[in-house]
Amino acid sequence: MSRVVSATKAKLKLGEIVGEVAFGKKDVVIEKHGKPVAVLIPFDHYEEFLHYLHLREQEKKLSPEELKKYEAEGVDIGLLLSSLSKSPTERAETNKELLKFKEEAKKARAKLIDADP
Repeated sequence: MSRVVSATKAKLKLGEIVGEVAFGKKDVVIEKHGKPVAVLIPFDHYEEFLHYLHLREQEKKLSPEELKKYEAEGVDIGLLLSSLSKSPTERAETNKELLKFKEEAKKARAKLIDADP
């Protein structure tokens, strides 16, 4: 549960509130005239939020046909999207993982087809 403080109190006790957020890993909602106007969150939560938004943007760039194609091939869409936000070196490593996964899925499908009487 988030703690709620007024803007006036936040201004007076900013150092204390920042410590609470940073070390207690709790969110603090700041209100002005009884309405929420801002939120202080731990920096790692902020980074996770930005990463989530970036993944959502990458997902929007894939057409429904591309998504269906990747899913049919057994590609982990989450892994694919997260790879798009990595550096070229990191992306190359993830691409190796995706290709390996895709190859394993093909082999498994081939075994199922061969086993079918």
